[in-house]
Amino acid sequence: MNGIALVFDNYPAFMAWGQYEAALVHALTAPRVNNRHNLPVLPLLLQLADVAKLRAAGDALPVELPHVVYRGVAGRGAARRVRGYSWTLDLDRAKWFATRLDLHDPAVFAVEATEETLAFYTDGRNEQECFLVLPRPSDFVFVDEAPPLPRVRRVWKP
Repeated sequence: MNGIALVFDNYPAFMAWGQYEAALVHALTAPRVNNRHNLPVLPLLLQLADVAKLRAAGDALPVELPHVVYRGVAGRGAARRVRGYSWTLDLDRAKWFATRLDLHDPAVFAVEATEETLAFYTDGRNEQECFLVLPRPSDFVFVDEAPPLPRVRRVWKP
């Protein structure tokens, strides 16, 4: 659970060993819950990373870019985090993330992942996770409220 702090504290050594990107991918994907406590340092850690090495440390992306990805969120105010890093290729998985903690106002959003925004992809936890670094502003599409998200109200048009 403290992988991000470990990478942050030791990034010069990881870089010298040529293992920085692999360590960062592992630290970002290892926590059982999320990385919300590490948000202040993530932009810096991502800026230090070589994108090609970061992608190589993840899994091969099973789709071509650009591609629509989804993010399940819940909560109100700052807890909602629509503009997060972790997205999924799987709409049903996004629905699960939106409803798993029984928080207020669960919903699913969609955005287009591109070569410029995709940091890496991993399916290590069967989540089809796309780790995105989105520019400000980004165009999110509200997919639907949850539960149970019976249908998509708005169709994504790339």
